[in-house]
Amino acid sequence: MNILPLINFYQKYKLIVFPLLVAFSSVILIVFVIFPQIKNYLLDNKTILNLSQGSYLLEVKAQDLSGFDQDELSKKVSLSLLSLPVDKELPQIIGALQNIVLKNGFTLVSFQVAILPQTAQAVPDFTTKLELSGPSALMPQLLSGIEDSVRVMKVSGIEITTARASGVSQVSLSVDIFYAPLPSSLGDLDAPLPKLTEKDEEFLTNLEVNFPSQAVAAQPSFVSKGKVNPFE
Repeated sequence: MNILPLINFYQKYKLIVFPLLVAFSSVILIVFVIFPQIKNYLLDNKTILNLSQGSYLLEVKAQDLSGFDQDELSKKVSLSLLSLPVDKELPQIIGALQNIVLKNGFTLVSFQVAILPQTAQAVPDFTTKLELSGPSALMPQLLSGIEDSVRVMKVSGIEITTARASGVSQVSLSVDIFYAPLPSSLGDLDAPLPKLTEKDEEFLTNLEVNFPSQAVAAQPSFVSKGKVNPFE
């Protein structure tokens, strides 16, 4: 191959060809070498920054967790579950309502549970319907006993038929019972640790004051089940 024409062409136009070659090489170098390196550098810096922030949040969360009183926290969790359990717990609610009814001078005639389709509400619930018989004068006391119970419930409907001669009332009572399933996720690992609000603390304090027997029962007990040390 005769390269003499190429040499002559280069000699004639080298003031144009050489800068073009340098510019082309520079573009190739920037596009395929320098730019990827800069991009990787920025991505690495962003990754390092995210890791540093996540590490800091984990350290803060670890400090918060180390400051908790485990016994006090366990008692608060147990009290909360007494008030708002994770499931319907029908036997427990039947027994609780029977006790309230009898304590307030009424007789439980019938008890029905209606599991209705759940709507988009924060706390799910189900409805119980009670047929009662008792003195009409004790109705306010009965209603207060239901709504002030340790278990979260609300009277949603009431029908009363009173016999004038005896003063005995036939009562049809609808009571909504609330429960709250445990969350399926505890949140991101690096998310701030959730804390009880002042209102939450006040509610738990009221539970402990107004229902001391339940508060005592809620405290966890730990029994050692290990083997006896044979060397002692």
